[in-house]
Amino acid sequence: MLKSIDHIGNRCNDPRKAVEFYTEVLGAKFVRAVSGTKISSGEDTPHLNVFLQLPDGSQFDFMDAPLFKPAQADPNTPPWVRHIAMRVDKREDLFEMKRRVEARGVAVDGPVERGRNTGIYFYDPFGNRLEATWSSAPLPTEETARAWDILEQWEKRKAAGEFARED
Repeated sequence: MLKSIDHIGNRCNDPRKAVEFYTEVLGAKFVRAVSGTKISSGEDTPHLNVFLQLPDGSQFDFMDAPLFKPAQADPNTPPWVRHIAMRVDKREDLFEMKRRVEARGVAVDGPVERGRNTGIYFYDPFGNRLEATWSSAPLPTEETARAWDILEQWEKRKAAGEFARED
């Protein structure tokens, strides 16, 4: 069974920019760089991976693959859907993170209050949406207990055509 996230892989076209943003702005640690040509699928293509580690040990793996066309956003997915949320220890850390991100000229949405969670949202230099979030309390057991019911209600509404698109 799964235990935790080891790393999250993302594309970049400027590994140094990834290292600088994630270390200087977000506080990650640059722990590893791997350059090669063989990848796990057996393809032979030059690439560079840079690994940036968070305090819990999880890592971001930014990959530069210069022989491929630049990555593009999925036109069928709203930009707010795909994101990576990272937890901070204290509410004050959100405001410090917001200050550091804005100091780089990056727009920040929030803080947004959602019950026990408060978050800020912004994009890294490669268009990846990021969230820094703080929770005032653990996940209530009643929320966990209702999760299957909420999923089933959603499926019924969707099957009934409540969300039909006009394509």
